[in-house]
Amino acid sequence: MNRLSGALRQQGHFPEAEKLERETLDIQRRVLGPEHPDTLASMTQLAAILYYEGRYSEAEKLGQQALESKRRILGPEHPETLWSMVILASIFFDEGRLPDAEKLYEQALVLDPGQREALQDIANLLIAQKQTDKLLNRIQAQVVRVPQNSSFRFLLAQVLLSVHKLEDAKTELAKAVELDSTNLNALFVLGQTQQETGRLEEAAIIYQRLIREHAKEVKPYVALGVLEESRGNWQHAEEFYKQSLDLEAGNATAANNLSYLLMERGGDTNYALSLAQIARRGMPESPNAADTLAWAYYQKGIYDSAIELLQEAIKKVPENATYRYHLGLAYQRVSKVSLARQNFQQALLIDPKSKRADEIRHALSDLTSN
Repeated sequence: MNRLSGALRQQGHFPEAEKLERETLDIQRRVLGPEHPDTLASMTQLAAILYYEGRYSEAEKLGQQALESKRRILGPEHPETLWSMVILASIFFDEGRLPDAEKLYEQALVLDPGQREALQDIANLLIAQKQTDKLLNRIQAQVVRVPQNSSFRFLLAQVLLSVHKLEDAKTELAKAVELDSTNLNALFVLGQTQQETGRLEEAAIIYQRLIREHAKEVKPYVALGVLEESRGNWQHAEEFYKQSLDLEAGNATAANNLSYLLMERGGDTNYALSLAQIARRGMPESPNAADTLAWAYYQKGIYDSAIELLQEAIKKVPENATYRYHLGLAYQRVSKVSLARQNFQQALLIDPKSKRADEIRHALSDLTSN
């Protein structure tokens, strides 16, 4: 029953998980006794469920009881005790008791320097307080203390990336992978960072390694598609996007990118439209997905729907030249010349040297001549 309630909690079914955990706890108290390790574990599990439900006062009371009992019965360094400390600290964090939360997280790390959740939560706490320098120093100190911990190296790399220390971040990511070859997140982020710093061949090698070693992981296929598209290898990009969708038919990023690529290369507009709709469903708040679906509607002559989506995209990202150009074209098709001209001109102001600049000037010229 305890495992089932844990599974329900992980799936977000909190009321069902709470009911099941309470039943388990009642049985354990009667049969095993109130201080049995399994009973104490269930108390912490229930406290965690109440925490996830936002019932902090109840969660704190139960969490405190479980922690005090575990310290006394199991000892302060027992994994169950440490887990209770992290749960209780998380409750303090969400209650806004940041000093209390930080103190408890730090106590957990003193008892177990490799406690990943505690260090991650300290990072979250310092991020919430916008203490970037303290955050970097704190993670670096723990890495020095536990240099062979791949997760800590990865966390340090993420902090370094956030402060734009890309080369230092790459060093830490490579070390994280060296320490744990199964750390897929570190390897993938290393590939992304190589790509962002213009090391495209190194990035491609990393993505290809991920595909070889983890053929069912979708992210490296999508990333290779993006990389090949940036290099102008649109046929390779198309293939990687299709492989992504073979693995995960609803992958919104792959669907969005493939849809736009097909439209730009004269592909099947019906297929492109269906892909754009998948992308929109998967990323309903994305202005990029809105633009792609709008462009598909434009290709099919559904101009009013295209205009509505492009207005939404521009409201979120007003300084995007491509969105402005597409909206200008759509307005042109419904004979709203003034609005078309306004958006073409705005697109040129935003990016006068874009690859579409000559097309936009030609469109403006057509408006004037007509």
